Amino acid sequence: MSYLQLNNILTPNQFGFREKHSTNMAIVKIVDQISEAIDKNMFTLGVFIDLSKALDTIDHKIEKLAAYGIRGAAYDWICSYLSCRKQYVQTASSKSDLSTIACGVSQGLGPLLFLLCINDLVNVSGLTNVIMFADDTNLFFVGDDLAQLESVTNSELDKISMWFKINKLPLNIKKPTLYYFIAKTNK
Repeated sequence: MSYLQLNNILTPNQFGFREKHSTNMAIVKIVDQISEAIDKNMFTLGVFIDLSKALDTIDHKIEKLAAYGIRGAAYDWICSYLSCRKQYVQTASSKSDLSTIACGVSQGLGPLLFLLCINDLVNVSGLTNVIMFADDTNLFFVGDDLAQLESVTNSELDKISMWFKINKLPLNIKKPTLYYFIAKTNK
């Protein structure tokens, strides 16, 4: 984590699993974005999405590590940590067979690896303001024409959906919420 902080690798729009970041800070950023749009007599459309079992879906072949400068011994250590992991389920006196885990990360290193996996989501669309708190992702679109805003949002959501598929991060389709923040002033 100190390497990521020292090199400013993590997006400032990620507030989860990070020291000196909080849900309060994320909320302030959201309110500021909406207030700024209102001051400009613009519409804001918000899409709030959640990932299904985010830490359980992290692919063990995290190719992004090298792009973030994690190479050599550090890369090998993380690969070793993820490889050949096994698990079983036990209830009372019954115990399942030991199974190899192909994806998913434990609580120890998991949050850090998750941050690296989702970090580049903010680069998918230049038209989307993204605010993340761990696996909760908030997307905001701003425009002065509501019909055009809806069209742009749908187009950008297609790109974002493709990014989630490519990165093997399943969206929780039972929880997405769409909000229009509509405010007009009498200026």
